Amino acid sequence: MDLLRSLEACKLIVFDLDGTLYEETHHFDYYAEQIAARLPEAARNDFWRDYRDALDGRHTLRIGRAYDAAHDLILAHRRGRVTDAWHWDGAPLSATEVEQRYPEPLTFDRKELLNVGDQWWLPASVAVHYGIAEKALGEAFLATRDFMQSEAFHMRPIPGLFEWIDAFRVHGGKTALMTNSPEPDSRTILKKLGLDQAFDALIFWAEKPLKTEAHLRALLERFQVAPTDAASVGDNWQNDIAPARRLGMKTVYIDAFGLAEGDDADWILPSLRTAFAAGERRI
Repeated sequence: MDLLRSLEACKLIVFDLDGTLYEETHHFDYYAEQIAARLPEAARNDFWRDYRDALDGRHTLRIGRAYDAAHDLILAHRRGRVTDAWHWDGAPLSATEVEQRYPEPLTFDRKELLNVGDQWWLPASVAVHYGIAEKALGEAFLATRDFMQSEAFHMRPIPGLFEWIDAFRVHGGKTALMTNSPEPDSRTILKKLGLDQAFDALIFWAEKPLKTEAHLRALLERFQVAPTDAASVGDNWQNDIAPARRLGMKTVYIDAFGLAEGDDADWILPSLRTAFAAGERRI
């Protein structure tokens, strides 16, 4: 059964926002600029070099890995279990060292252990390595979200998405948005996308992945839906997919960077746009 038809059989669908409901990426350049401006001047050239190398695949830090800020180590992991680790300069740790340091699955706290599961965390991790203060990093993030609210940030709605969601709700389905982003700019982005009236529940500053499962449980209870009749759609495996799988929900992994393996989610696709590529569908 194809993706859209399978989702139509659900009673609740929970969507991520950034990287899921839109595909624009030019705000990440703005974010990197905001971060660089808040770093000590002596560190800015090194920040740009490492950030660009990471974007281009020339650095051990890359999307899909993790950064252990407490020990300044870059980690490759599979479903949270560390498989390889490197110092910032690329020198590898031995298999014995990796096993001793990381015997259990990783628990990302967004401060000392960062999951570079999407493009937001790439410049942030480089900046943390170069000593940016938590407050300054937060300011850079909020400045970027302000930019995203402005007319200068142009967005392209995914053709057919609102119509599909609207039909799903007309037929009794419930929809929710769960995002780590702040409320004001998220609402503005939803309006730009024509999705400001598309959801029955909105969760901002969700603190995923730490609180994803609790939020999902609350939504299932609120709408009186069994996990097997619900789905989670998102672009960050740790944030959006793994917690939903633990609860028995269906999962749709938006894998723009080709990180997934075949059993990582029920459906894996590079963007939601591809689900509607064959033409607009209605329930």
